[in-house]
Amino acid sequence: IAFWNMNGNVGKSTLVNMMMKPRLPKNAEVIYVESDNTVPGKIAGCKELNATKEDWTEVVNHLITNIFDHDIVVDIGSTDSKKVKALFVEFEGSLDEFDLFVVPHSPDGKQEDTALTIDFLQAKGIPAKKIKLIFNNVPIDSKIEKIFADLFDYHTKNNNFILAKNAVISKTTLFERLNGSDLTIESILLDCTDWQQKIIDAHPRKDDPEVKEAITYYSWMKTNKMLAKRLSAEYDSVFKIIMGN
Repeated sequence: IAFWNMNGNVGKSTLVNMMMKPRLPKNAEVIYVESDNTVPGKIAGCKELNATKEDWTEVVNHLITNIFDHDIVVDIGSTDSKKVKALFVEFEGSLDEFDLFVVPHSPDGKQEDTALTIDFLQAKGIPAKKIKLIFNNVPIDSKIEKIFADLFDYHTKNNNFILAKNAVISKTTLFERLNGSDLTIESILLDCTDWQQKIIDAHPRKDDPEVKEAITYYSWMKTNKMLAKRLSAEYDSVFKIIMGN
C-alpha cells in the first residue's frame, strides 16, 4: 500500500502511523521514503530511505520478495515527488507492485496537486479501483462537496479514482494536546482510569494547590479520551473503506 500525494502537509504520515499501522496485522511493515528526516511521528525501527535509485531498488526488491509474507505500507514523502515520479518511470512496472494507492487530501492542500498525482497514476496504467482518496483534517460538520468542489468535479469528469464521501477524518486538537507527552491514541483508549471519579474524590480539597493541579490533569485526561474515542472511530471507519471492508 502506497500513501502518496505530490501535495505536502495533507497528514499522510499521521494516517500511516496512527490509522494504518495499528489496524494491520502485527507483522505489518512501514517504509518511509523521505529525504526530509525531520518529519515527526515516525514509528521507531521502521526503514527510512531516500528517493535515490539505490534506495528505490531496495524498496522494489523488498515488495517483490515479500509479496506473500506480510503487509507493507510505503509512506512516500511529497518533498521527493519529482524524484519519485522519475523512479516510477525508470523502474517500469514498479507501480504494479502496489495493490493500493491512498491519496490523502486536506482543506489546506492544493486540489490541483492531488489531481496531478491521480493523473500520473492513471497515465501509468493504475486502474481507478486501486486509487482511493481520503479527506483529512476536515472541520466537523463541513460540507465536503463544497470544500473540495474541484476534486468532486475532477472525479465526475474523469472517474479515475475512488471517491467515498464518508472517507473523512475530522480535524482534531488531540495531537496538539499530546505534543510533548508519551501518550498515544492507543494508550489513552486502553487506560481504564475513571478520571471523573478522581475529580469527584479530589473536589473536597480543591483549594489545595497540589490537588487543584491534579484535578486539572484529571480533566485533561478525560478530555483526551473523548477526543481519542471519536478519532479512533473515524480511523476504524475510513480504514474499512480504503481496505474494502
